[in-house]
Amino acid sequence: MPVGAPDGVHPPVLQGATSDSITVIWEGPGRVNGPDPPGVVYQLQFRVTGSTQPAENLYDQPTSEC
Repeated sequence: MPVGAPDGVHPPVLQGATSDSITVIWEGPGRVNGPDPPGVVYQLQFRVTGSTQPAENLYDQPTSEC
């Protein structure tokens, strides 16, 4: 099977929101569908609801790997 986007990705769980922070928790995908060694990189992005502008990366580096 060719390399592609991971399958079985569940939406994140948002917890502990305050006026200036939020905790985001997510599980790894059901199938990575990537190169060896397997891995998934998550990048936290921000976009205003209803905006047609591209999402902005909130960090220069990946926010998590599994």
